Amino acid sequence: METTFEIATETQTLAEFTEHAERFIEQVRRTGKPIVLTVNGKPAVVVHDAESFRQLADVQEYNETVDALRPALADMDYPDRWIDSPDAFELIRDGNRSLDENT
Repeated sequence: METTFEIATETQTLAEFTEHAERFIEQVRRTGKPIVLTVNGKPAVVVHDAESFRQLADVQEYNETVDALRPALADMDYPDRWIDSPDAFELIRDGNRSLDENT
C-alpha cells in the first residue's frame, strides 16, 4: 500500500537532506510545512517542525480516545446494559474487573 503525502510541499532524497540539513530545517521551521525524505525513491521519513508534530500528536490522542469511548457510547441506546453509579465506582476503584463480570 503506497502512502501519499498531500500536505507536504516538498520531497527530497535523504542524501540531499543530509547534505543541506540546516537549510531544510530552517525551511520547515519557517513554513511549518513538512518535507518528505525518500530512500531508494520511496517515502521513508517526514521532517516536521515541533508545533506541527504536537498538533498531529494531539489529533492522534483525540482519535484514540474517541475509539476507546465508542463501545460505551453504543450502549447508550440499550438501557439494559447500563450499570448504576455505585457499581460504576466500584469498577473504577477495583480496576481489574471488566463490566462483563458484573452482568
